[in-house]
Amino acid sequence: MRLVICVDGSHLKGPYKGTLLQATAEDANKQIYPLAWGIVDPETNRSWMWFLSNLKDLIGDSDELVFVSDRKNSIENAIAHLFPRAHHRCCVWYMEKNLIQRYDNASSIFLFKRAARTYRTEEFERLMRQLCRVSARAYGYLERAGFPFWSLALFVGQRYNILTNNNAKSLNSMLRHARSLLITCLVEHIRHTMQKWLYERRASATACSTVLSPTMENELRTTFKAGSRLRAHGLTNNLRQVGISNDMTS
Repeated sequence: MRLVICVDGSHLKGPYKGTLLQATAEDANKQIYPLAWGIVDPETNRSWMWFLSNLKDLIGDSDELVFVSDRKNSIENAIAHLFPRAHHRCCVWYMEKNLIQRYDNASSIFLFKRAARTYRTEEFERLMRQLCRVSARAYGYLERAGFPFWSLALFVGQRYNILTNNNAKSLNSMLRHARSLLITCLVEHIRHTMQKWLYERRASATACSTVLSPTMENELRTTFKAGSRLRAHGLTNNLRQVGISNDMTS
């Protein structure tokens, strides 16, 4: 699995209410891989500390570990206390939603989305200068949140393709009806669903004959096919220009 864990909570709608906490990773085939579930009263410092301390007993702490969440202080405090070696990053979609609600400026939101996803520091700084000219207030909000907290270019750690908390949100959506059940029935529903998923994926992995997972093999073939049209042209002894060849038959 990629060492990126999405954590989130969702409200239960049954007679006993409460909150379902979860930690979710992603496997080598870009599929959701649930790690842990917990049912607590409202999301508080104490409930997140309890949940993440149990998760730490399972996975430990590591310099390569990355957490993705929204900006709840209770989550941030628990991660900082229990996983001092790990890195913590905010969900880009969450930041975008806050920008829309607070400032509702299409240009600043467009520039934020580009800045959040660029890998180059120079490009990030250029986009943020533009954003500051468009909306100083939006720039101030992003600066107060901390640029490394949401940008790929300045983040210390390996995020892979996981920029949002969508893996956890997807599981919440999958359980939208089950969250109305009694707690024991909800737990049994989760157990049964996870057992089915893991069995099917284990069978698929056993039957896999490629070096990479099927999804990554397909991505590699698609990228290779697109790259076969690129040609390198010399500019200097040390520089090459790479682009699509004018000869479409080559």
